[in-house]
Parts: sequence; C-alpha cells; structure tokens
Amino acid sequence: MNEYVGTYKFPEGSVVLSVDIKLENGALSASSSAGSSPLEKISKDTFNLVSYSGTVFFTRDADKKVNGIKIEVQDTVLEGKKESAGLVASEFYLTRRKIR
Repeated sequence: MNEYVGTYKFPEGSVVLSVDIKLENGALSASSSAGSSPLEKISKDTFNLVSYSGTVFFTRDADKKVNGIKIEVQDTVLEGKKESAGLVASEFYLTRRKIR
C-alpha cells in the first residue's frame, strides 16, 4: 500500500490542484482542498473514494511504479501525476546552480 502514498498534482485550472494519499494504521486516505476520504480497495490499483461516491485509479509506468492518479466523481474527472522527491531535489539543485 506504500506505493500509492504521495502527492499527486493536477493541471492548472482543475477543481483541486493536488491530492495527498496517506497510509495510516494500514488504511489509505485521500485529502485535498475539497476535503478528505478513506479509500477502500476494489481491485489492484482501483479504490472506492468513500466520502464522495467516486473511484480512484492509480496508473503505473513501464517499470510498474505508481506514477499517476485518475479520480472520477460523478461527471468530474481529474488526472494527475505523482510528484517524485528525487525530481524535486534535482530541480532545486539545478536551480541553485544556475543562480550562483
């Protein structure tokens, strides 16, 4: 379940800009500026977004690592990419080098 944990960013102009997936006491939950909800597993990479009667789908890259999320609630669909801690650190390093 740890593979799903992280922050997922949505495109500019989306209903919410990001969602945080957390694992607490063995249970996954999603939280964003719109609220939070527990996630109940339906099948591999597919979860019920309990509080909103929606569905969460996690996507994977060629290496089978979770790299994205798709959330469907009624007629709203959000698709976003998982932030990578390594990428953020690299961007920070590159930015710092350019400034100096």
